[in-house]
Amino acid sequence: LGGCPFDRPRLAYRDVTAQTNQQTLIAAIVPSGCATGHSLFCLRNDLDLRTQRALCALLNSSVANFLVRLFVSAHVTTALIAWLPVPDKAAAVEALGRRDPARVPRAELDAAAAALYGVAADELALLSR
Repeated sequence: LGGCPFDRPRLAYRDVTAQTNQQTLIAAIVPSGCATGHSLFCLRNDLDLRTQRALCALLNSSVANFLVRLFVSAHVTTALIAWLPVPDKAAAVEALGRRDPARVPRAELDAAAAALYGVAADELALLSR
């Protein structure tokens, strides 16, 4: 990898948000060749695409959304993202990194992410409200 960050796909999340939004934390993989503005924070590391996909799925999960909602007002800060717990990287990549998160049903991603976080199905139902 290396080179210009625009030459590779990269994980990004939206900075501006509100607790009243259905989804407070929104992440996506920005395709190579695309520039982004100041309100979209992009990964600077040269993580492989499978790892980025797994992280994207985790960030978009109901578990991560629930945790972020505890602390957010109008912005998802870099400090909040740095604090956000991440399950075992190898297990997350194995469970979530094979497919594009945008093409996997939300319920399927949520179930896999919840399992990685150790959240039971009945607890996930409460978080997803």
